Amino acid sequence: MSTLKIKRLTSYTDSLRAYQILLDQKVIGKIRSGEEAVFDIEHGHHELRLEIDWKGSDTIAFEANNDAIEFECSSGVKFMDFLFPKPQDPWILLRRL
Repeated sequence: MSTLKIKRLTSYTDSLRAYQILLDQKVIGKIRSGEEAVFDIEHGHHELRLEIDWKGSDTIAFEANNDAIEFECSSGVKFMDFLFPKPQDPWILLRRL
């Protein structure tokens, strides 16, 4: 088994809402602003994505072995995006640490 850790940075945008955590297109949990989520996952190839409503992050593929795999997420929304949304930009920023 490997350990998957996801830390959500604190931000005003989406602060009252949880992001769904999808591993291999299946919901495995939720994460709120300022929280850290930890999961035991099987070794092998996986895809990670976070979602809120119909928006989300880019999907990130990774290989799990005996090491801990760590990611950080935050809102990708800037103030003006509420008024003039850009459909090509991810709503949630997700990056591997």
